[in-house]
Amino acid sequence: MAGLYLHIPFCARRCVYCDFYFVTTRKSHASFVRAIQMEIRNYGHRFGGTEPVETVYFGGGTPSRLHVDEIGAILGVLRESFDLSSVTEMTLEANPEDVDVDYLRHLRDLGFNRISLGVQSFFQSDLEFMNRAHSAEQAVEALEALQQAGFENYTVDLIFGLPEQPSEYWPANLEKAVESACNATNSLKP
Repeated sequence: MAGLYLHIPFCARRCVYCDFYFVTTRKSHASFVRAIQMEIRNYGHRFGGTEPVETVYFGGGTPSRLHVDEIGAILGVLRESFDLSSVTEMTLEANPEDVDVDYLRHLRDLGFNRISLGVQSFFQSDLEFMNRAHSAEQAVEALEALQQAGFENYTVDLIFGLPEQPSEYWPANLEKAVESACNATNSLKP
């Protein structure tokens, strides 16, 4: 099985727990998009014909900082350079402050069938401690937007064990994530 991972390094701000390479100061992503397209073509020339790709994962950083046209331009070069006819899962990591129903529908139109949503916590005090750019309310709204956009396959990233985090927060976070998934399943039933 072949899979492709694309690291999109852009973030709204630095989260206290993050050890990944990221950039918070870019206003334009055009030079990055051109550079990653060049790299995709190079790797496609070398490896594109070896086997079909089954998974494509846009990770980060925060890929949802890119405009859908920029993501589409990257995907266009991926499709030219690699055999994506066997892709079963195409994932994009997103943060709640970056997504709304229209953005998510555009991602579905591009072929994404899974979103990894960086909620981290449904408690505002946790989000503030972690220096997250979204609010607890935005996290809930993003989950609702995923459902409205038709995403049945998504993950919710949560963080456990923050310093001085009340012990009841972890089960409450899990319950909120499961409740969201159950609501989505029920809303899809005829």
